[in-house]
Amino acid sequence: TVEMGALCPIKERIGQITNSASRDTPYLNGPVYDRPDPWYGAPDLSTETCDFHRFNPSSCGDCPEGEICSIDGACTPQPRSHLDLQADVPGRSESWSFIGDTLSGQIYGDVGGIGESYSMQIRFGTQIVDVPEMAVAPGGLDYVLTLEGDSMAPGALDLSWTPQADGALVTTLISINHHAAGPTFTTCAAATDAGNLRADAEMIDPLAVVTGLEFQGANHVNVAAAWTEEGCVELRYGTQDWM
Repeated sequence: TVEMGALCPIKERIGQITNSASRDTPYLNGPVYDRPDPWYGAPDLSTETCDFHRFNPSSCGDCPEGEICSIDGACTPQPRSHLDLQADVPGRSESWSFIGDTLSGQIYGDVGGIGESYSMQIRFGTQIVDVPEMAVAPGGLDYVLTLEGDSMAPGALDLSWTPQADGALVTTLISINHHAAGPTFTTCAAATDAGNLRADAEMIDPLAVVTGLEFQGANHVNVAAAWTEEGCVELRYGTQDWM
């Protein structure tokens, strides 16, 4: 089942495949795993547009080989990437196939010649997913980023842009400063026609450690959530704007 316009719940996401025109180079990228990441749980805080996830390391003692300690404090199998991942894109004059790397399972390839919209078939393990045609969101939304404070004590974060009624989303992932370990982050998504997303201070200040907040930018994307027996694969076609 494929839900057009939907994001995967992070606790059930097993992969994210993106068509990203980042820095003028459009490429298809992403792995798919055999299970969701056990370090992702329910958000600690939420607003209408953003969720804050705090990683609280649990003590499981020594987990058996091939298992890791989950966010719930239980030893659980470590996710493994599907090494047989393949994405096929049909075209009017030619077709494209992207094969996962034999060591990492990651697919990566230039999609500059595919066009502004396309369908795709994803295959891994025993799963076959047919994604209907979806457009690549073009970006260029003239973003304005506003912090209540500065990078060391940022407070609430507002991101605004010129609204567009295109059915797409503006998303951002704000990870904790790279000097800190663990998957603590804030992720945001708002409809393009909303023109704004906001993360409260309590969702931003914990991310600014040592050398301050590291806000990378925003994505203008069309999205789809492909549900399989192993979990949800998220598709994102769009443009990343660095800030």
